[in-house]
Amino acid sequence: MTRQKTSNRVSILILSILALLLSAMLFLTVFVAIITLPGRIDTIESAIVLDAPTVKPENDGKLVLVSGIYTLHAPAHDEIFEVTFDSPLAVRYLEAFNKASRRSRRYQWESTGEPAYIPGDASIGEFTIESGLLAMTPTALEITDFGQNHHPNACTETEDGTAYISFDDIRGVTATIDWEKISQYSDYVRYSYEIADPEATYTVIAIQQGSSLVLDENMDDDSILEGTVDKAAFVKEVRNESLLIMAICGGLDALFTFLGIKGVRYFKKTKVTADELDD
Repeated sequence: MTRQKTSNRVSILILSILALLLSAMLFLTVFVAIITLPGRIDTIESAIVLDAPTVKPENDGKLVLVSGIYTLHAPAHDEIFEVTFDSPLAVRYLEAFNKASRRSRRYQWESTGEPAYIPGDASIGEFTIESGLLAMTPTALEITDFGQNHHPNACTETEDGTAYISFDDIRGVTATIDWEKISQYSDYVRYSYEIADPEATYTVIAIQQGSSLVLDENMDDDSILEGTVDKAAFVKEVRNESLLIMAICGGLDALFTFLGIKGVRYFKKTKVTADELDD
């Protein structure tokens, strides 16, 4: 068997193993979703529904469900880029200007790191909202108009309306962003935001602690929904979201399992053929 065929067989085996590993991770995601969904639904069902966002001492330490419009006390402020939004929450997305591939001459923007959640200070009725809970507020409004600069090397066209800036302008401002890690790939970054609608009505399910609403870890990013949502609709929304995740991950799990097993079988089959030819 030629060296090229041997190399192809090894590549197929490696890809098959990776596919099976991805399949295992997806299976674990589906398994966790199945296990945790009943508990999350039970958590919602146990919540005390408040007719108005008022503090009642008898509910202290209990899970409550309340709807209302946020009162903004301090807007979301990004200390890194000195940007303030008239919103209770801003989410910053950072991208680096990288080569499309090691040998390519074409550059493109690629996401760098996890989004940064930047909550302000807000309350709903008589309740103050703890920052970790406030960070779960849905964001829908995109803010990208931070100038229309152009990359000095003009390596590729860039999207209008989203700024990028040289590291020389912002390096050392804060340790929140790992500049050294980013600079391995690019000398330029750009940033954009999504913000929560400051005028929307939100429904919050959280633990009442004194006059504060605190995140229930069982609910996590399902703690706040936009609009006035009753308990039944809240349960339906959480169930549908979980079922969608299960369906997508389950489908991908089946696909990667099929590809992985097929690749391993092909590797074994070609090995037998090669041994027969050697004989």
